Amino acid sequence: MTPRSLCCSLTLLAFLAGVPADAVVVCAKKSGRLLTREACKKRETAVLPGAIALVGPAGPQGPAGPTGAVGMLPYEVIDATGKQFGSLLTWLGSEAQVVTAVQGVDVPLQFIVDTLNGTFRISFEPLWYEQPGCVGAPLYADAGGIVSLGSVFGTRVYFSRTRPTEHTVKSYEYVPEPDCGTGTPTDRQSCCLDSDTTAIVSPVESFDVSILGVTPPFSVVPR
Repeated sequence: MTPRSLCCSLTLLAFLAGVPADAVVVCAKKSGRLLTREACKKRETAVLPGAIALVGPAGPQGPAGPTGAVGMLPYEVIDATGKQFGSLLTWLGSEAQVVTAVQGVDVPLQFIVDTLNGTFRISFEPLWYEQPGCVGAPLYADAGGIVSLGSVFGTRVYFSRTRPTEHTVKSYEYVPEPDCGTGTPTDRQSCCLDSDTTAIVSPVESFDVSILGVTPPFSVVPR
């Protein structure tokens, strides 16, 4: 910085201490004198603070702070390979409620996994159908919450984002425990049983379970 520019900068700093709040422009006269105005006059040039060295270079990085305490929450659910499946919401006994993002699904989904047996929890609610033989569009009762629940039936995951309403149904699909009992095996590794009744259900969306990209068994570990 030249003596002249240094003088101008010091003069400007001293002047700025008494500048009113509405003076927002730094103006340079042809003589090199710096003034603050609401707007520059003719034959004056607006000057940026950085152009007159009012903004200095960045200083050296400071020392690292002390290591913080290990967080207690949240925990995460991982699969057999150590891959994260999702964040743990609740853990009751051996059942872990986990929320995760699924590729190709535009909403988060929650799942219940059995960490004792290392599998997805067998759904308490069946898939219902308006036709006998579990054909047509499936319907599901556990739907309409803030975060949709994904339920695994054999090779597919089902979920709904629609509030349930009453439907007349003719059959339902369930997970074998360990076999189909009086039901009929399907090609989806599940069972079907005809039943003429009504149910509070809603339409579902589904995808192949392989899209989850996880390998049971599951574990819960600190995040």
